[in-house]
Amino acid sequence: MNKSQTLRKIQEATFNAVKQICGSPITDFEEQSTNPNFQLLIPMRDWNWEITQNIGVTPREQYEFCDHMPQSCKPGVQFSSSSKSFSDNYKAFVETLDPSFRPEQILKETNSKLTLEPTTKPADTSDVPDGWAKVIDGSGILRWRRDWSTENPNDWISRIQTNGGYSGTISFTTLVSGEDKTNSNEQLLRYRSDNGNWHSILIQPGEVQNIKIYAEAWDRITIQPGAWYNSAILGIGSDGPFISGYQPSTFFSDSGLLGCRISEFVVAYKPKLTMDTSNNFVDNYNKQLLSATELQVAGFIFKKSDSNLVGGLIKSEKMNGGNRYSTSLTSIVPKIIGVFIECFYSCKKLGLIKQ
Repeated sequence: MNKSQTLRKIQEATFNAVKQICGSPITDFEEQSTNPNFQLLIPMRDWNWEITQNIGVTPREQYEFCDHMPQSCKPGVQFSSSSKSFSDNYKAFVETLDPSFRPEQILKETNSKLTLEPTTKPADTSDVPDGWAKVIDGSGILRWRRDWSTENPNDWISRIQTNGGYSGTISFTTLVSGEDKTNSNEQLLRYRSDNGNWHSILIQPGEVQNIKIYAEAWDRITIQPGAWYNSAILGIGSDGPFISGYQPSTFFSDSGLLGCRISEFVVAYKPKLTMDTSNNFVDNYNKQLLSATELQVAGFIFKKSDSNLVGGLIKSEKMNGGNRYSTSLTSIVPKIIGVFIECFYSCKKLGLIKQ
């Protein structure tokens, strides 16, 4: 099993568990399970956007996560964010549609929402027009940006702590239960030693009987574009007509400006690891695991500094024929473990969206 196959199996295990735990069907994935519109974050990312009390001000981290397009729109790849702005590219698309576009009223209304940019500096007003948000850029300057709607982590944590959430377990046992001696588990199980270096654990058949991640809550958080966005025009106008110098492939192609966007992200609250191993695994890795400062399991990061154990990262318990390793996090910061992408051209080409 090579690295891409391992990533694929991690992704499938994660997706299937999320679908079952959260109770949200993904028809396109179910119909074409070899090409899911789900992308993993390896390693996971803290969902800790700084929340401001100023009305209409969106944290820069939140804005960039929602607005920046994925590096790749290919289903099943590891997620990485690009610097390309979906809202800017969407605006460019609308502006290049020819005046002969029909229905004329849709183009007129869409253009109106895009061109009504506030004339007052964001720092000089408390009013926030519909479809806009204030965002502090990397230079510390407050600017107008087209808004996105999503939940903030503090509200989500409060909701989970008050009402509970979708608890459940992701099992990665199938990745280590086969007889393929060429397994590449570099992306499945790694540890960081006290000298700061990362080391992969190449699990051999029979060494690990069980490896699971439990979380007190899993959830899928929706990302919605603001009033500036009209999804209908992307479908109606995907073939133009465009003004001179532009064509459908400018926007809807593998390298086009409107390949895809993040539509949802998956979060985990207080993940906990349980791993049952053989004595042979203990002989090979027990010392390293007990002295490790970090452990990465299928993208989940467990740090010694955030462990609930005194003086160590992982707990080791003797069992019949081996050991049980376990660890959990004390932090209440949710972890982003993956994203769902909404495809426009690329996923149609791959068969994820029916023509």
